[in-house]
Amino acid sequence: MVVTVLGWALYDAANTSNESANWVAHTYEVLEMTSEVNEGLSRAASAQRGYLLYGGDAFLSDRDQALKKVDDAVTRVKKLTSDNPIQQRRIPQLEELIAARVALMQENARLRRTEGLDIVRSPAASGVVQQADKRVDDLIGEMEQEEQRLLVLRHAQEQNENKRELTIVVVVGVFSVIVLIPAYLGFIFQTRARTSAERKLLDMA
Repeated sequence: MVVTVLGWALYDAANTSNESANWVAHTYEVLEMTSEVNEGLSRAASAQRGYLLYGGDAFLSDRDQALKKVDDAVTRVKKLTSDNPIQQRRIPQLEELIAARVALMQENARLRRTEGLDIVRSPAASGVVQQADKRVDDLIGEMEQEEQRLLVLRHAQEQNENKRELTIVVVVGVFSVIVLIPAYLGFIFQTRARTSAERKLLDMA
């Protein structure tokens, strides 16, 4: 009975420890995806500046490819955080802010084609772009702070589960030694006694 209970406890501890490790990995993946959103927007903005300064459809192609990766990363974040209501409330805000930033890129590209470089280099235009970038950065920063908070909690839980699993392993080992050594010694003594008795019987025959 005791062996069964200890075996079940060890199995449960191992499963819980694996689950905790999976949650830690899950949080790192969310952080990786939010980082990809930031990096993709930065690449898109860089390509946009290249187009505004020099023209050339190659810059627009690079921009659109970067924005496609941003969309993919946002979709992945949305899926990964389906268990977190706080993050889920931020996703529509993030999508809205990114859409506004993309619309601003497209409008500035149109103005560059139709009215030239000076119109998009004005302080007013630059200020609008900076404000749009800041809103996106601030929201992503909030999302990353939430994931960092969860990461601390999940790391602590993972460590606790690992300690619990190790404790159970030690208990099982000690119990096995306590049970098996006397059983082994008893077996040795019984074997020797039986052998001795058999020899006596042979001597009497």
